[in-house]
Amino acid sequence: MHRIITVAWLATMLAACSDASLEIGEGTQPVELFLGVDSRLTSLAMDECTNVQIGAFVRFEGDAPTIGDFSARADFRSSDPTTVYVGDGVSPSPDGVVYPPGALIALKTGLATITATYLDFTSTLAVQVEPLGSLRVEPPLTDIAEDLPQKFDLIAAFSQARPEEDVSEIAVWSFEPATARAAVDIGGEVQANSFRDDQTLTLVARVPECGRRAQTRFRVSAIDRLELEYEFGDDARMPLGTSEVLRVYARFPDPESTPQNLSRSIEVENLPDDFLAATVVRSGPGETIEELLNPVNIRNDLLLVTALEEAGMAGFEIEIDSGAGWRTSTRVWELLDTGLDRVSVSPEEVLVRYPDTAQLNATGIFANGMQRDISRHVLWTPLNSSALLVSTAADAAGEITVGDTDQDVEVEVFAEQAQQVTTDYALVRIYSSSNELPQGQTP
Repeated sequence: MHRIITVAWLATMLAACSDASLEIGEGTQPVELFLGVDSRLTSLAMDECTNVQIGAFVRFEGDAPTIGDFSARADFRSSDPTTVYVGDGVSPSPDGVVYPPGALIALKTGLATITATYLDFTSTLAVQVEPLGSLRVEPPLTDIAEDLPQKFDLIAAFSQARPEEDVSEIAVWSFEPATARAAVDIGGEVQANSFRDDQTLTLVARVPECGRRAQTRFRVSAIDRLELEYEFGDDARMPLGTSEVLRVYARFPDPESTPQNLSRSIEVENLPDDFLAATVVRSGPGETIEELLNPVNIRNDLLLVTALEEAGMAGFEIEIDSGAGWRTSTRVWELLDTGLDRVSVSPEEVLVRYPDTAQLNATGIFANGMQRDISRHVLWTPLNSSALLVSTAADAAGEITVGDTDQDVEVEVFAEQAQQVTTDYALVRIYSSSNELPQGQTP
């Protein structure tokens, strides 16, 4: 019900709140005004910095009993506009925006009463605003590389009963104080200029209207060296049809600096495309249903390397897309033509309490005795519920997101190789936010 303020939401509400059109039969009379969203409401709980659109409805009785939305004609007022602002189509919000009648914006913690008046009728709604849990900017870097982009995200935790949300796209991003050393776009991507000194920059992200903000501080630095991180450590074997995540990090002269992930800025060179495929996966809102519905998508750029249909030895080169000319070689993978005997899911049973997430892993056991995580390459199928989603994202495959419900869900896993299918199962026990996990049990 509660949403972060967006321009698209505003445009939709403005279109929806045109004057009501209602056919009234002879003898039909208005008898009541009430407030609501999907149903009649007398009270409402909101999280700080969220919004909701309520309506003012008139009930008619007589020859043609009916209910009409008269929000555009009603007069809305808030008993405490500093706690809950209510749009009236005329008065500007704290950020100077005029919102449609009935738009509620929770500005700070507290209680306010919303009153709507139409003709001689009045209706009230008590609104309790709960505090925003936390607000942070990610990733927490000490340095960013000169002449390269870095995406930052604003993550909000509104309450313990709601998943964290990425609100980067609606945040107002800026440097304080303003600087010519770097620029930030409306989505939180920073482009740094050339390295000149050790000046520390402060990047600020502010949530519209309510004014809550978070910040992070970093320097613009020259790269000292590149470092490659492999998902499977020193094991360079890769069965055909499987993949490995590779990330490229910048290391800086200061040994205490945090490594910066540069994977979104790499170019793949000299790829032996009979043996390998290499795909840059950049952070973003996702494309699949699972990724779009996940509360917070994994925000960690990567290179996904996949073994194709030819066995052998293969590697390639990586170049950083900057003026510095940084270039390095990957390791050489041993690509194995070995069949998949079976798939095994672990754990066999997992407990998860909303809004927490949990992790399932699919391990492939191959004909040569090798075992490898193949969670990206299986089909995850919840058998008896729509209350559970299993991520297929490159670096979050097998992550479980659940609804606010109490039920057991069986998840079946299908793995296919050489036209043969192998399956396994796991049981997910979901606990709603109103229930605790059994004593002594952990997710």
